[in-house]
Amino acid sequence: METTRPKRKTTRTHRALELETQEMLDAAETISLGQAMKDFITAKTAERAAPRTIKDYESHFRYLRNWLTDHHPEITLQKITATVLREYVTWMTNDKEKFADHHIKRSKPGVTGLSPMTVNIRIRTMRAFFNWCQSEG
Repeated sequence: METTRPKRKTTRTHRALELETQEMLDAAETISLGQAMKDFITAKTAERAAPRTIKDYESHFRYLRNWLTDHHPEITLQKITATVLREYVTWMTNDKEKFADHHIKRSKPGVTGLSPMTVNIRIRTMRAFFNWCQSEG
C-alpha cells in the first residue's frame, strides 16, 4: 500500500517564488526608465561590451527617450508596451526627419524616414534592453 505525502516542500517553493516575483515587480515600479537604462549600460560594461557598443546603446537610448518625451511624456518604464514600441518603429520608418537629432550632420527638411538598417539596429538595442529588464525583474 502506497502512502502519499503532502508536497509541502513544493508548495513552499512555489509560494516563495510567487513572493519573490511580486517583490521584483514592486521594486521595478520604483525604477525610472533613465535609471534602468543606466543600470543596463553598467551591466553591459561589466560584461565587457565594446566601448563602441556602449556608445551606440547610449545614443539609441537618447533617441528613444526624446521620442517618448515628445509622444508619451508621462509614460513610465512599466507602461511601455509593444504597441508603444511599434509606434516608435513606425515613426522612425516613416516620419522622422533625417538627421534632425544628429550631432554632426545637418537635418534634411522634408526628407523623412530612417534607413531599414538604422531602424533594425535600434530595434536590436531595444530588444536587448527590454529582455535585460525582464531578466532582471
